[in-house]
Amino acid sequence: MQNKNRFRGTNKISYQLNDSKQPIIQIENKKVENKRVEKEAVKTYYVTDVWRNRLCKKIFLDILGNTQFRRCKESKKQFITKLNSLVYDQKQGDNGIYDEIHEWFHEELLVNDSKLMGIWEDNHYFRMKDRATKIVVFINDFCKMNPNNSFYNSFYSQMRNDRKHGGGYDLKLPKNIEWMQSLKILDLGCAEGTITSCLGSLLNSPKENVHGCDIIDLDQEEQYNRQFTYNHIGDSDESLLPYESNSFDVIVALMSLHHIQNVELTLREINRVLKPGGLLIIREHDCVIRELRSVLDIVHAFYALVWSNPRELEDFSTYYSHYRRSVDWRNLITRTGFIECINTCRTERYPKYHKNKIINPLRYYYAVYRKLE
Repeated sequence: MQNKNRFRGTNKISYQLNDSKQPIIQIENKKVENKRVEKEAVKTYYVTDVWRNRLCKKIFLDILGNTQFRRCKESKKQFITKLNSLVYDQKQGDNGIYDEIHEWFHEELLVNDSKLMGIWEDNHYFRMKDRATKIVVFINDFCKMNPNNSFYNSFYSQMRNDRKHGGGYDLKLPKNIEWMQSLKILDLGCAEGTITSCLGSLLNSPKENVHGCDIIDLDQEEQYNRQFTYNHIGDSDESLLPYESNSFDVIVALMSLHHIQNVELTLREINRVLKPGGLLIIREHDCVIRELRSVLDIVHAFYALVWSNPRELEDFSTYYSHYRRSVDWRNLITRTGFIECINTCRTERYPKYHKNKIINPLRYYYAVYRKLE
């Protein structure tokens, strides 16, 4: 998941498990004399809530099995044992759990298992190349194929029905894609830009044609070593894009839209900077049940405070998320001047199991939208 430190808001939003139909949203900030100030640190137990809920725990572990602990069954067992101990024996709060597992993972597990770091890096490279390849495939197929073509429909039907990834089986890079080098592409919420760089490499595009933007302030050396042009977006104007109107052929937003507070304004900005007929390609969660919402917050917390070294955030109080269903994303995006052309979202119930594993536990999907001319 490419979601590191992207488009963070100023509120921490957490979802408590309860018997009501909707999750309880807790915002750990308050206004005093028209100024926003943080409350004193409160010990929270959202990890414990997720871990003690049978469905949430299953979703969480299957997500880890497809991401951090892919091809790492023994390490995953050790992680389960460690988290069990912190939740049930030591009864740690969230911050204590993140601190303990961060230290254990980086100072014990990675040090004692010489193969794990290599597998970890391979998994990261696999995900990076997989995302970039899919973007190329979507652009290539949209521009060169007739949506009414039977092969076209069969191809995306296969992506929707794929058992392992639910819209993400291994794809080969299309042939004869030299024509894409002239396309101007923007990766919105690119984080440090690993996928953006990979996309530029796959297309062999000049640096001035591949752009990325985020609220991360990359230093000049990092920007120089990337195969794309980076723009820093300040926290105060994160919904506005620092680009001229009608300047991009394709804009990509991979797991970044749900981190943006004023997302409708951002979508209108995307529409503004896209050329007429330009493409918006998104990767998002189809968040159909409240348990998935709760798990996704914890997954993001583990990315920022456990797996990352150094940590992306000092704590999780500045994290912002607003997950939606696929149909809600469609309604929001289409009313800002787009038409949906491709959607790989699965239509069956969630969770659905295959060999005791949840199919696509992140419930992610891709969609391609075209700017109305």
